[in-house]
Amino acid sequence: MFVQRPLTSFFPAICAGEGISPFMASLPLFLNFTVQAFCGLAMTKKRRVLYRRFPFVIMHVMAALLFIAVWIRPTLAVSFIAFSLLGIYFGFAYFCSVYYSSNSGDRVFNVGINEFLVGTAGLAGIFTSEWWMRFTANSGSMYAVCSAMLVLSAIVQFSLVSSGVKTRKYRMKNSDD
Repeated sequence: MFVQRPLTSFFPAICAGEGISPFMASLPLFLNFTVQAFCGLAMTKKRRVLYRRFPFVIMHVMAALLFIAVWIRPTLAVSFIAFSLLGIYFGFAYFCSVYYSSNSGDRVFNVGINEFLVGTAGLAGIFTSEWWMRFTANSGSMYAVCSAMLVLSAIVQFSLVSSGVKTRKYRMKNSDD
């Protein structure tokens, strides 16, 4: 959510500032959400790749590179391609979080933590991106912020997983829960 919320909030405003029609500005976002939905559906058959390090790192790095591409070359054509491909990342990321929170241990606790993180990340993404755009006086610099946060997030998450940090384990009382 840290990277999707600024994208969906600020991209239309950036396009309006450059004189791009609302219809043309909405098409890349429409493609993003469409690809995201289909990728999320496809993930139901690819559950075996969830929580593996290699797909996780590849998805984060590719998403970060797509944000860099839009930052370096902020054209509508690049946005169409990058936002469509980012839909794959968003579909993967959302499916992972929803699948985990719904299918492991203490579901209520997991869903609560997931929703807290979604809300906090969305607000943090908006405020951080807006602050950076004002600081640099460049509206396109939000793409660099999104890329940097994806890389930072990947490093922190990968480090936690690799360090062997123990997580809370819950025993299921009833397998029908």
